[in-house]
Amino acid sequence: MQNQLSILTEQLHHLASQAEQLDQQQAQWSKKPWFDTDLFQSRSPYLIDYVQEAEQCLKRLKQAMQSQSPSAALLAAKLAQQVDALRRAFETKELRALKGKPRVKTQRQKAEQLVGQLRQSTQQLYSQLSTTKGYEQRLLDMLQLEQQALSQQKSSPERVLALQARLGRCRKAISELEAQIQWAEQHQS
Repeated sequence: MQNQLSILTEQLHHLASQAEQLDQQQAQWSKKPWFDTDLFQSRSPYLIDYVQEAEQCLKRLKQAMQSQSPSAALLAAKLAQQVDALRRAFETKELRALKGKPRVKTQRQKAEQLVGQLRQSTQQLYSQLSTTKGYEQRLLDMLQLEQQALSQQKSSPERVLALQARLGRCRKAISELEAQIQWAEQHQS
């Protein structure tokens, strides 16, 4: 068992030197905690802090083994998980760097994105126009019914006026949508 502990100690020293080098190279944008589990208490952006926490766990494990404490098995399991997690962190450090790096878009990518948005917004405008024209047709039908009811004195002139006002707002919305579609199509090509 002492042999295994000395191997773990050596591994942790090696991980500590790697962590110090990596922490110095780490860019400012990637300064966020490495682990979000309950495995480590630290929430540091530096790997060295996690390695030091594992070293402390190793010290507690050695003390527990000397005193033949029943918690030694739990500490050994936790330490094994911590060392495994640290190894994976070192193996995937390049992925972490790529994930957090801000990507610079070229002018062409930006232009293609804008054209795509224009196409999508033109489609949305056509959809809104279709819906609004459907409202206009329903308002025309309702207005015709109200005018017939008014001629038979079954409706009030206020209702007819209210429907005419709604129809006017609907037609204004249609003309605004048509102008937006025209502008979008002119600037799309």
